Amino acid sequence: NIPLMGGDGIYSGEFPKLNKKAEGDLATSVGKPVEQLDSAKAFIKDYEAAGYEDAYEAYGGLTYDATWSIIEAVKLAVEGNDGKVPSDGRKAVLDAMAKVKFDGVTGTISFDEFGDTTNHTMTAYKVKSNAWAPEFSGEPKLG
Repeated sequence: NIPLMGGDGIYSGEFPKLNKKAEGDLATSVGKPVEQLDSAKAFIKDYEAAGYEDAYEAYGGLTYDATWSIIEAVKLAVEGNDGKVPSDGRKAVLDAMAKVKFDGVTGTISFDEFGDTTNHTMTAYKVKSNAWAPEFSGEPKLG
C-alpha cells in the first residue's frame, strides 16, 4: 500500500495501463505539462493533425525544442564562419549553444555557459483514475 515514486523513466502513459497497482504512484518530469503551455498549442494541434501512431507524451515538446536548439547552434556556428561549416564543427556548435535563445514549444529556450538549460521547472505527477495528473510545477529554490 505504499506508492511507488520514480523519475522521468516511469512517466509514460503506458505505466498506469501496465501496472494494475499504479493508483497513487508518483513521478517527476522536467518542465511544465505542455497541455498547460500557450506556447505548445500549435505543436499539440499539428501533432494530433499529423495522425502519428504514438502520442507526444512527456518528451514530444522537449524533443522538438532540443532538436531545434541543435539546428540553431549549427546555424550560429556556420554564420560565425563566413557561411561555411567550421573545420572544428563539433566545438563550434557546442560553443554556439550558449548563444541559442528562442521561443519554443516548452517556453523560452536558452542555455548557460556550460550548455545546461536555463529552464529549471520540474513537475510532480500522481496516477489518478488510471492516468498521470500533474500535482505541482515549480523551480527549486537555490541559495
